[in-house]
Amino acid sequence: MDLKLLDTFQPTVLIVEPSRHFASLLRHILSVGGVRDVEYAADAYGALEVIKGAHVDMAIVDSELAGITALELTNVIRRASDSPNQALPIILLSDRPTRRLIDNALLAGIDCYVRKPVSADTLLQRIKWCLEKGVAPEDALSAEHATVLGDEFMLDDGVDTLAI
Repeated sequence: MDLKLLDTFQPTVLIVEPSRHFASLLRHILSVGGVRDVEYAADAYGALEVIKGAHVDMAIVDSELAGITALELTNVIRRASDSPNQALPIILLSDRPTRRLIDNALLAGIDCYVRKPVSADTLLQRIKWCLEKGVAPEDALSAEHATVLGDEFMLDDGVDTLAI
């Protein structure tokens, strides 16, 4: 899959991943998909600095961050009065999905989940989907939205990627 299908729009994607090796792999996948502008942060503190200092169109966040967790980071992005983009599309990456993680991700406002190890096609497909759907801040904050769509997000059937 090629993100060049987004016409002339070239997104800036923020990777928030503690492993530099895995971040490098993600950067390569994005490059193959046509994404030229990639920002990187190893933790949530760095991610917040990038988001406040640069235009970011989407974030890909690992679930296992030290300090502020991925879900806490999402809460800050969605709810902080000084957040530059409360509707920022956020993809959560995890190699250990649990019902609790998925439920909490939905409530925090995560837009999409991708299971590690990551398939390049799946990741690029989900990035394209998230960028095209344009979640409004009120949708990202809606617990009702999470409740209605919660079962679609669960991984009971072994599906590696589900979107809300």
